[in-house]
Amino acid sequence: MKRTERVIVVLLVLLCAAGILFLRRPRTSGVTVGIYHHDEVYLTFDPEKDRVIELDGDYGRMVIEVKDGSWRVREVECPNHICEKMGWKTVEDLDPITCVPNGIVIMVVNDAE
Repeated sequence: MKRTERVIVVLLVLLCAAGILFLRRPRTSGVTVGIYHHDEVYLTFDPEKDRVIELDGDYGRMVIEVKDGSWRVREVECPNHICEKMGWKTVEDLDPITCVPNGIVIMVVNDAE
């Protein structure tokens, strides 16, 4: 391989690495997260503002914790607690937090970028 070919390959690798890092950066500014109850918006929140949200679903009470750009179900009254086990979510996560017994879905609804 010639020297110019090596330089081109190295530049392409560096360009690809920079692109991946750029796309994986945290994007919490301008993001809104929605809490839905049976396909209706129950509440929206900014993931950058720490808070605790308490609400009642079909089965019982649910406590959602928002902290440092992430959110999770901290406590829930339902038979299997799957939504609690889903852990912390961020803007980068594609899957929503879902609690079927309570009819609650928590997901990103607005991304300004």
